[in-house]
Amino acid sequence: MEPKVRASSVRAVLSDNPRDAHLLRILDATKLLIERTGSVEQVTIRGIAAEAGVAPATLYNRFGGKETIISLAVIDHYERRVKRGFMGNDSTGCSFDALGSGLKMLAETCRASPAFAKVLMGLYFSSAGMEGTPRTMYQEFKGSLCDVVIKMHNCGDVVDWVSPEILASQLSHSCFMAVYRWSNFSVLNNALEDLMDYFVFSAILGYSQYSQKERIEQRLKELIQDLSGFSQFL
Repeated sequence: MEPKVRASSVRAVLSDNPRDAHLLRILDATKLLIERTGSVEQVTIRGIAAEAGVAPATLYNRFGGKETIISLAVIDHYERRVKRGFMGNDSTGCSFDALGSGLKMLAETCRASPAFAKVLMGLYFSSAGMEGTPRTMYQEFKGSLCDVVIKMHNCGDVVDWVSPEILASQLSHSCFMAVYRWSNFSVLNNALEDLMDYFVFSAILGYSQYSQKERIEQRLKELIQDLSGFSQFL
């Protein structure tokens, strides 16, 4: 019998089993059920087992419960569809380019799986204690943004007294707020990237070096013009 996987070790599972087709089938089935039902509450071990073609006992024995499987599914979704966007620029490039590349990848992922994005954002903004799946999702995204903020430090784009962790936290929340508004208002369907850019660069402005302020302010002015029909969402 395989040892149960605890939620605290979900990343280790994916790292140790990167080509485990059996595991990926289970995670894909979980994401499909979340999208289909529009809720994690309605996703059950029996439902995941039926969709993945395995016995419920197999999931209980390996994972212990659905919370761990859902957390794994969120990390896998992020690793396969979003994270590479933040890693797409080499260390010699502009830090804002690395940020923009990651945000673009996130936008594309949200548009490809809108129901999944809506469920995840709903969990994040409704979870006061930030436990389980919302925390998993937040930590993964913040980790990538923290790497980008460190690059901003190294490039001299932001003030050196701001903690990468603190700024990455603010940027993560700003980005999630944009996705949450997009996922709940169909009128914003084609404005996701602009909305994310506006929220994220508004947060960066207060920490940017003087040499970058004019550039960011100009970018925000252009975004406001592009989003002129959606001012109530800013």
